[in-house]
Amino acid sequence: MTKPISVKELRTKLPKIAKSLESGEEFLLIRRSKPIAQILPVKPEEKKTKNPLLDILVKPPTDALIRSKKSAVQLVRLERSNK
Repeated sequence: MTKPISVKELRTKLPKIAKSLESGEEFLLIRRSKPIAQILPVKPEEKKTKNPLLDILVKPPTDALIRSKKSAVQLVRLERSNK
């Protein structure tokens, strides 16, 4: 729902309004009892390349990440010793 706010309120409460925008709230800016602007939150866009493999390499899915207490070097050495 769009919440009406005055120009004065926008100036004095900008940090609070910015947080509300981050959570998805919309505002209608009013000056002298007339609406002059609509303030909307920005929708994040996912950057995608034409190559789906490159998308996975750039931003791997969270379920594909390996969590280990060993370092990468230790994991590689362990993998090589098993062959």
